[in-house]
Amino acid sequence: MSNGQRIAVLLVVGLGLLGPTTASAQEAVVGVWSSTLKVKGMEVRLVFHVEQVEKVTSPWVRFFVRYDPAPTLRQVDVPVLALYGSTDLQVPPEQNVDPMREALRTRPSDDVTVRVLDGLNHLFQPAETGLPTQYAQIDTTMVPGALQAVSSWIQERTAAE
Repeated sequence: MSNGQRIAVLLVVGLGLLGPTTASAQEAVVGVWSSTLKVKGMEVRLVFHVEQVEKVTSPWVRFFVRYDPAPTLRQVDVPVLALYGSTDLQVPPEQNVDPMREALRTRPSDDVTVRVLDGLNHLFQPAETGLPTQYAQIDTTMVPGALQAVSSWIQERTAAE
């Protein structure tokens, strides 16, 4: 199950749309929610920690999921550097680069740089899969190439000052 699927299921659980739950006394004590569903003829047992459900159904998460940054981006009147990692699963470049460019196209300043850095995850670490569960397992904090992209972009804009 991918993170996106897991979150969708958690949201459904948090909204109480899955119907009655079954929980043993031990599960209730440690704050675990469980339910058994029939999905395409297969029996699936869902188990979630109540804390996880509360996190993804909090007011902040609901705001974050619904927030559209485009109107704010259209008002930015300073140079913009937007970097994406090609393996980023949290902000996938194939879904976000074009909308970012479009939102920044009509703003007061025309100094916009949008780049996708090959082979990097959300934290600009080298990654083949981009899975957030791998962040702590990758020794590199941030690849030097990403830092160089940021520093050279800044230097290009401040060298004449």
